[in-house]
Amino acid sequence: MEEIERKFLIDRVESIPFSLSSYTPNHISQGYLAVTDEYELRIRSYKGQYFFTKKSTGSLVRDEHEFAIDRQTYENLRTCVIGTMIEKDRYEIPADGYLIELDAYQESLKGLITAEIEFTSPEQAQAVRLPSWLSCEITEKESYKNRALALQGWNSGS
Repeated sequence: MEEIERKFLIDRVESIPFSLSSYTPNHISQGYLAVTDEYELRIRSYKGQYFFTKKSTGSLVRDEHEFAIDRQTYENLRTCVIGTMIEKDRYEIPADGYLIELDAYQESLKGLITAEIEFTSPEQAQAVRLPSWLSCEITEKESYKNRALALQGWNSGS
């Protein structure tokens, strides 16, 4: 399955023109089992379910294959994670026919807030009219990809 996604940095929670308390976040824990120049393998716990995912590397368009796994398999694979587990709260915010997934990172990444939007085509991704508070695009910035955050951490000056 192809994933077409743009990612944005939110400098300050105050720049969001609404209260996040209006939305119920879902907690995500994810870790990486392997990262190469061609793909990444990760595990994720989200909404009480567990997943194993293989994604190609890249920026706007990537291949993604996700498989449901049971909790025991997830827990066993957690012991094989490289780097650190990423902990974040995800807010799902509907906006003009698409969904903004706003991630407020926790623990060692606390203070980092990003927003992602998935699209059905690269043309839609480029043509969409974005809310003004999504002004700093980081789709192409390797240092803000979750795999980089798990392996190298976050420098707020990046």
